[in-house]
Amino acid sequence: MDADIKKLYHQLHSEYSLELKSSLDLGFKTDIDYPVLCGTSVLGSFELFYGDFSFEFYSMQENGKFLAHFHLLSAAEAEKTVVDFMNGKLTNIQFGQPNDI
Repeated sequence: MDADIKKLYHQLHSEYSLELKSSLDLGFKTDIDYPVLCGTSVLGSFELFYGDFSFEFYSMQENGKFLAHFHLLSAAEAEKTVVDFMNGKLTNIQFGQPNDI
């Protein structure tokens, strides 16, 4: 699943301003280092990583206020969420339903 985060970065970084960072460098409360995909759009900033059982997406507005938190079930949902966010909209994921990507 860490490989999926890296793959998303490599697929999207030439089209969007994305960074691949380290959970340890970001100060996450963990002893395990894992990749975190980060980006900024008109909505604010986001971090995407693979947690214990799902892709976790956190976003904040520019003023630091919480914007959204999703647990995404697949790499396809994660990709759609990142692309939508970078294009200025929040994804409305219908869990367990097919998505038109």
